Amino acid sequence: MKSCLVVGGSGCLGSRVVSRFIASGRWETGVVDLRKCELGSKSFSAEAPLVDTIERIKKWRGKVDSVVHVAGGFQMGNIAQGDKAVEAMWTMNAKSAFAGELSCF
Repeated sequence: MKSCLVVGGSGCLGSRVVSRFIASGRWETGVVDLRKCELGSKSFSAEAPLVDTIERIKKWRGKVDSVVHVAGGFQMGNIAQGDKAVEAMWTMNAKSAFAGELSCF
């Protein structure tokens, strides 16, 4: 059975993607998100340090066959308000992609 990692799999779009992979019966599906996925897949917390998340994913399957990245979000704010909004956007939209991509190797 092949493995698929859905980054952002607990959101509206992501949960539908996860459901389709599970329904096919051909994929073992893992989810990286801020919330636990309740769809019968393996969940990995995106709040953990990136290196720890990648290591837990590798222990799960060794190597992931496919990554679907549907994580993302938006937060109001600008750089004049400090870096909190920028850091939140970086974590949601960019950092999450590294967890999935690096888990393939």
